[in-house]
Amino acid sequence: MTVASAWALCLLTVACQGDATREAISRQLEQYPASRVQDIYKSFCQDNLGPGHLIPDTAQARAYLMSELKVYREDLSVGRYRKPQLRYMPVGDQGNYVRVDLSVVLDGLVDAETLLDAFVRSANEGKVISRDAWQQKWSEVEAVIREDFPEIPGGSGDLAAIDSLVSSGQLILHHSELFNETYHPHYRIVDRRIFDKELKDKITKSTPGTMREIQPTEIKENPISLFDETWALVTAGVPGKLNTMTISWGSLGELWNKPVVTVYVSSSRYTHEFMERNGRFTVAFFPERYRQALNYLGTHSGRDSDKIAASGLTLEFLDSGQPSFAEARMVIEARKIYGAPFSTEGMGDVPAQFYASRNLGVHSVYVGEIEHVWVRE
Repeated sequence: MTVASAWALCLLTVACQGDATREAISRQLEQYPASRVQDIYKSFCQDNLGPGHLIPDTAQARAYLMSELKVYREDLSVGRYRKPQLRYMPVGDQGNYVRVDLSVVLDGLVDAETLLDAFVRSANEGKVISRDAWQQKWSEVEAVIREDFPEIPGGSGDLAAIDSLVSSGQLILHHSELFNETYHPHYRIVDRRIFDKELKDKITKSTPGTMREIQPTEIKENPISLFDETWALVTAGVPGKLNTMTISWGSLGELWNKPVVTVYVSSSRYTHEFMERNGRFTVAFFPERYRQALNYLGTHSGRDSDKIAASGLTLEFLDSGQPSFAEARMVIEARKIYGAPFSTEGMGDVPAQFYASRNLGVHSVYVGEIEHVWVRE
């Protein structure tokens, strides 16, 4: 390899690492909008240093887990707060570790001893990096925050405080007060390898009504009739801040060597704002008996009312945190890889006449890389 080739490869590697960091920060802000810089730090710190600092010994770890479960259960019983929509969530930009919410124990999906064992083994066997390597890693994450996410609460003040603590050797930080007050987190950190092998199936397959994942190539329905005849709901946003609308324009296929779903949303629709702001969206298909609900969601705006509740459909969330519906028979999760309005200059007579005869904004096209396809068991 020549010096020039090696340098080009180095630059490409750095660029890819930066993209992964941006994606991880965006994901956290989508799921937890009240995150401060301190909470971003905690996520990346957990990804690189694991939970070892939390385990003085197994007996104390067990006692603390049981105590926290008791508090969690009591708080839920009096309605102090609700369980999170996410059962688990990878941390950082590498996903070496996963936050597993303690609700999986309360709901009987995983018993306390199994979660404790996974947690302890993660602390003893998990992948961690050195202090110097972590300080270098954080400096890279900090640069991305300063350049691309200056609006995160805490901003330069949090960054300065964190830099001071890290320089003094204090690497482990708690969640911010704002995060704790907003989300009341109760979770344990588990090594991703242990999670995938021992816990994931129990969490995702033990709940009645859970959907089964298939590959995009296993979708056998005609894509034209799938959209034009049966209709679909395109939904974007995060718990507490999302919107959905009925669509009959869409397509499935391959683009840029990726399996994709493409949808079209008029700029006059409230959902357009959510498609613009969010990096992911879902497309849900329903049995024919829900046609009336889809008709309602396509003819009413969510700008001034809770139209989902009025439609009679049941909003739920997939393990990734993306919105879905309990009545859906198939849901496609997609990561937005392209979004732009149609160019009026490039329109032929068909689209020109369409928009001339209707009082609505020009549509934007959104291409989503298909990440998951779920079908109802």
